[in-house]
Amino acid sequence: MDKNITMPAQVAEAIQEFSDRVKSQLQDNLIEIRLYGSTARGMYTPDSDIDILVVVKDKSNKVWHAIHDIAFDVGFERDLLLSVIVDSEEEQRYPLFQETLFYKNLQKEGIVL
Repeated sequence: MDKNITMPAQVAEAIQEFSDRVKSQLQDNLIEIRLYGSTARGMYTPDSDIDILVVVKDKSNKVWHAIHDIAFDVGFERDLLLSVIVDSEEEQRYPLFQETLFYKNLQKEGIVL
């Protein structure tokens, strides 16, 4: 994670734990984990959620639920809200998706974990 971004220690710990647990759970199915939004911009406030994108090879219901279960557990332990989007590699490569403001902001401000 970018060391120049300021955030409370518990937020940094939550992001790291989420990333570590997802990497351990998904292994070869994982393409990328990316932090984005106000936290990635260094504008975290106590009312902020923590926006995270997880890109996987196979986006099955089982994988989607596993990722969201991890996000819930990590957030619940620290009274934080991890807002997670799970996309497949195929969805990320779709030309129309790559033209969206969301995708452009991910590329501009997103931080690969």
